[in-house]
Amino acid sequence: MLKKIIIGILAVLVITAAAVSAYNVWASPAQAAQERTSNINVQPAVQPGQGNGNGGGYGKHGRNANGNNNVNATPNPQNGMTELLTFSGTVSNYAAPVFTLTTSDGKTINAQLGNLNYLSSLGLSLTNGEAVTVTGFWDASGSFAVQQITLNSSGQTFSLRDDLGRPLWRGGANH
Repeated sequence: MLKKIIIGILAVLVITAAAVSAYNVWASPAQAAQERTSNINVQPAVQPGQGNGNGGGYGKHGRNANGNNNVNATPNPQNGMTELLTFSGTVSNYAAPVFTLTTSDGKTINAQLGNLNYLSSLGLSLTNGEAVTVTGFWDASGSFAVQQITLNSSGQTFSLRDDLGRPLWRGGANH
């Protein structure tokens, strides 16, 4: 008898929960739609510097892939990049993926290499005291984002970002 009472109570709870859920979905579709979209950051389809092409669809990772077929369009650089700068100096305080670059005139630059897995896949490893030449830009956080680094002793060069500052570990210009 006790089992029948417990099963009856559980059945009533399940039916009530289903009814409340159905009411929330169907009772106020406008409110439900507003709640579903309230956290979405909507951007204009065409940003300044982008073309209006017909390359629409869904890109990698489910993002909307707006076309950019205007060959005269200049894509916007990332991270507030305005110009690429080149510095030479020695590595200190290396703690991947960041290090301090000390230039010959004594200037210190906090340099940011990027993604550790990508650095490892390139075989890039720095040591304190190593002479390097870096090309990059000052990002929005005030760090120097390294686009390319050359190990002066071997001449070996590693590319980390494209010409617009987009990280190559995120697919680069084509993704």
